Amino acid sequence: MRYVLMTLCAVALLAGLAELFADYYVEPTTRAYGELIDATIWNQDVVANVKSIYATTLNATVTNGDSHDHVGGDGAAIVENALGLTDNVTANASTSAHGLCPKGTNTGTAFLRDDLTWAAAAAGGVYNWLINGGMQVWQRGTTFNNITTPANSDDECLMDRWRLLSDGNNIVTVTQETSVVPTGGLYACTMNVTTADKKFGLVQIIERKNILALIQNGACSLSFKARMKAGGNATVDTLRAAVLAWNSTADTVTSDVVSAWNAEGADPTWAANWTAENTPSGLTLTDAYQTFEIENITLDTASTTNLAVVIWVDNTDGTVGDLVYVTDVQLETGATANAFARRGIQEELGLCKRYCEWFGGDAAYERFGIGWCDGTTTASCCVFYGAKRSAPTVGFSAAADFMMYTTGGLKTLTGISGSIISRTATQIAMTGLSSLTAGQAAEFSANNTTAARIKIEAEM
Repeated sequence: MRYVLMTLCAVALLAGLAELFADYYVEPTTRAYGELIDATIWNQDVVANVKSIYATTLNATVTNGDSHDHVGGDGAAIVENALGLTDNVTANASTSAHGLCPKGTNTGTAFLRDDLTWAAAAAGGVYNWLINGGMQVWQRGTTFNNITTPANSDDECLMDRWRLLSDGNNIVTVTQETSVVPTGGLYACTMNVTTADKKFGLVQIIERKNILALIQNGACSLSFKARMKAGGNATVDTLRAAVLAWNSTADTVTSDVVSAWNAEGADPTWAANWTAENTPSGLTLTDAYQTFEIENITLDTASTTNLAVVIWVDNTDGTVGDLVYVTDVQLETGATANAFARRGIQEELGLCKRYCEWFGGDAAYERFGIGWCDGTTTASCCVFYGAKRSAPTVGFSAAADFMMYTTGGLKTLTGISGSIISRTATQIAMTGLSSLTAGQAAEFSANNTTAARIKIEAEM
């Protein structure tokens, strides 16, 4: 800036000198030849002329010292010393104007975001400690109501890793949404009010082994996307969200984290040993997706062994047909929420299968394993699955959905159960068959239906 002013001054000085010479070096008719001009008069005239031209041409006033104002032009005056190497924000760049880079944090870990603010980078990049936050894995089905298995009951696991919470059963129908989704996403969870005037929500409980980095850091940030139906709901318009800490036996938690839902505008009473790590506030929904961020949550409950994320509707005057969409739920380490980190379906499904794995539904007569005949009316089979976090429970759809195939033909059964259950395999016992030959090999499969299901569950 100073070099520009010096150049302008030099140009103005030369212009003034030229004009001065033109004034004093005149034809003889005006001034006598050889007339000497007094040096003092010459100097005074030059200085006065230069000052006059400089002030008129540049519209600027030079003052002593290094600090001066730059006035004129389209912008307001800026004092030059305000642009010096001092701790201020004058002339910083913003989302609406060019300018200087904001002063750094000197932490060595922060980065400059596109809103021209400094933010802490998550160690090792952004990692979402929630599983299936993008709502893409639904092994148990894609619609849950009061006649499905599982049903839309309170404290029921529906889409993978998420439990429905509701003030009673059959409060909302839950479906996987594939049309009304945020930009860049494919899926959402839709909750459709079927019983009026009740609160409801979702919870995911995080395994002890997966919270160590969060607890070590001491802070976390929660973010998610949500909206209501096009044109707006009749009454449901407010969500709340919380990170809960469990301070009892690790991985042996109370999955129904709500003890009492309480009035609108008040947080639920949490079940024993669950504590909210943040102070929830009302999050107002619109009929377009918004990203809600709850940043820099301090994790300070003593002896925390598990964490949970809860998102719930705060309204107690819900109207049948009101819709709430939720997706892209992320819990990350650190004080700042970042863009949702999407995983590939292979990785997401693999993570889900540590807690739940369902077989069946792909085809009639679908094969599940090779077994043997124990006697004339009983048979057994081993089914293997991905390693679960603990020994799972094993369930089945109706016995009539299954059959055994032997050299004697197709054999239906009337009873089926799991036994010798480990984290990676179970033996299945089948009863009510007929005309079997002990020791003979057999195939265990679905009957002529796509309804056959084997359910391996180790959810929290």
